[in-house]
This record gives sequence, C-alpha cells and structure tokens, in this order.
Amino acid sequence: RSDNDVWTLGDHGTQNFVGDTATQTLTNKSLTSPTLTGTIAVPATNPPPAVNALTQGSIVKGWACIQIAAGVPTLLDSYNVASLTDNGAGDTTVVWDTNFSTANYSVSGTALDPNGTDPFIVSFYNKLAGSVQMRTRTRAAGTLTDNINIDVVAFGDQ
Repeated sequence: RSDNDVWTLGDHGTQNFVGDTATQTLTNKSLTSPTLTGTIAVPATNPPPAVNALTQGSIVKGWACIQIAAGVPTLLDSYNVASLTDNGAGDTTVVWDTNFSTANYSVSGTALDPNGTDPFIVSFYNKLAGSVQMRTRTRAAGTLTDNINIDVVAFGDQ
C-alpha cells in the first residue's frame, strides 16, 4: 500500500483512503452508501470492539420508518423490510426481507407523540427469525393505539 490508496466501493465510485498501514484512516472524506463486500472477521470470543471499529455485530441489519394513517401501516423508508401486516389497532408485524439466523436479535423502536401530551410506548413480542410484532400504546391509559410515525431498528446475526 502507498499513501493515498484508492479503493473501489461497490457501485458507488471510488474514495481515497489516506494511510499506509493495515489499519487505514479515513480523513476528511464522505462516503455515500458504500457497499461492504467480503467477510468481517469476528473473533471466537466476543471482546469489546476497538473505538469506532466496524464489526459484524455493530451493523444495522434492518430498519423501518413506518406511518400509520387511518389504521393502515405504510413503509415511508426501510432497509431489509419485506412488508408490514396490520393486526389491529396499535399492533403491526414487521416482516424481514432476509431473516435473522435465530429469534435472538435485538430490536428497538420509538413512536412519535402526535399531540405532545401523551407519549406512546412501543413494545415488541412474538419475535421470530423472519418477523417481529410491535404494539404502540398510550402511556397514560395503556390503550393500543395507531400512531403517526414509528421507527424500528434491528441488530443481530443473519
């Protein structure tokens, strides 16, 4: 390697990486939707990663920005989401494009409080390798309620 190596990143053009060691340092560059290819090596044990290190476990495997209007959930934007299923008021299933290897992945979500007076709570249940069901309820009454926007993110092995 030499200073100012040029690496090709998928179909997104090339970016200049500055450095000449196995641990390259990216300085003053902006990557727009790079494609990671190959395998990310993960040690047999799971030690804490180095600061700012990219590891298999630190890559988001699925996310969704969901809008529910008139009881119908719609994907506004997403990654690795095949579809949504409306199971009734405040109950939606997210179906993953590429399944997780098991149901032992992490999923988290937030919900927009439409009027600023009663925050919504998002909870998950019936988590399977290929889907997860989520419920949104009002904090005060605990009533299952459709919300304006819900954001979901998932990490885990696929």
